[in-house]
Amino acid sequence: MIFRLDENTGKLYQINIPPQDEDLFLDLQKKGKIKFLKLSPSDLPYSPYPFYKYDENGSIVPDLDRIKSRKIEEINRQAKGYILFNLHSLDWGDTYEECLAELNSSAQVTETKILYLLKPHKPSLTLTEVRKKIAEYLAGTYTAEDAVKEMQEAGLTEEEIQKYLSLLGYAVEVAKLLYWVEEVWDYVEQKEKEIKQATTVEELEQIEIKFPELR
Repeated sequence: MIFRLDENTGKLYQINIPPQDEDLFLDLQKKGKIKFLKLSPSDLPYSPYPFYKYDENGSIVPDLDRIKSRKIEEINRQAKGYILFNLHSLDWGDTYEECLAELNSSAQVTETKILYLLKPHKPSLTLTEVRKKIAEYLAGTYTAEDAVKEMQEAGLTEEEIQKYLSLLGYAVEVAKLLYWVEEVWDYVEQKEKEIKQATTVEELEQIEIKFPELR
């Protein structure tokens, strides 16, 4: 295994050289200013990635900072893939960006439709209030029965009430997905903090990753 040594920081960077070419590579680099080292696995401590450095005692140790950065990159990539897998299975799109764009667009369109339907009966109604009702419905503090009673009191016809319930139900389903996406990224943020606080490779490997399920 060939590594480039950064003599300013003591960090070792693995160079992908075929094993049969390692000695030739080192011979060609002898006159250069950059220092390369050939190390065997027995020279290296355990590390989940080939990230090493020399410590203040001149010993080779895992480069914890680079390992943490890689783990954070991985958890972000996994989270994005996890979200995409679930949303794609529900036909929201073929890429992460497309799924999120479709969800946000659907949320805005549905909220606007609700506002347009109710505005003649509730002139002071705003989009903010519509979103609040959707959130309350999602939380279980505003039910279909509450909605029917409220709409009857506002003077909506039976047909308008049914249309409102349909739009509200769809808006809640979309909101549930958007809240779940936020929940996944909140979880990632929490795990990133745990990763940054770890002081050893062993602590890093004890950090379990289990993303919130879509319910």
